[in-house]
Amino acid sequence: MVGRAPHRMESLRATGEMAVTEWYEVGPLGIEQGFDVKARGCEQLALELAVEGLSVATTPEGLALSDEHGSIAYDQLFAADAGGRALPSRFESTPSHITLVVDTRGASWPVTVDPLFYVDEQRAEGPTNTLENDGPSDPFATEVAIEGDVAAVAAPWDDVGRFEEAGAVYVFRRRDGAWALEAKLVAEDLEHRMLFGLSLSISGDTILVG
Repeated sequence: MVGRAPHRMESLRATGEMAVTEWYEVGPLGIEQGFDVKARGCEQLALELAVEGLSVATTPEGLALSDEHGSIAYDQLFAADAGGRALPSRFESTPSHITLVVDTRGASWPVTVDPLFYVDEQRAEGPTNTLENDGPSDPFATEVAIEGDVAAVAAPWDDVGRFEEAGAVYVFRRRDGAWALEAKLVAEDLEHRMLFGLSLSISGDTILVG
């Protein structure tokens, strides 16, 4: 599935009296993950996500998921019931799991649980720094292509080394419900203002960039 940001995809899982629609929406802020949950007689909702190959650290805003390639912020957790009433929510974590906990007492179902995860440029340091743009003037996620567990996000105004606005494409892979940055793609023959990534698509195992 390919489209301009924001881009949304959904999957439904049902067990007993609970049905969970998991969705992803990719936009300028990052990759927004959400869950629309239908249940009965539940006073506390806990959505548990497995973590593999990443370390989990607590931050003032939520959590940071990191490996040797860099860090992804997982925070800005928000939950609301069908009437739009905000519900108390929090992150809980262990080295192997992340749990999204929501107080659903008196909630009108379905309930939406909505965290956000994105590359945190301030946490990427030294040689592992994968984002080289300097600020909000460099648009991120101008084009997005998603197929299966792979998302390609274009940043055509990124500076690459000394080449201004050469452009880059960031490739994320979803593992156990969390998106991890896997690769940064740039043009073979770099030039100033190439704007690599103005067009983008995925076909099977191939990412096509224009």
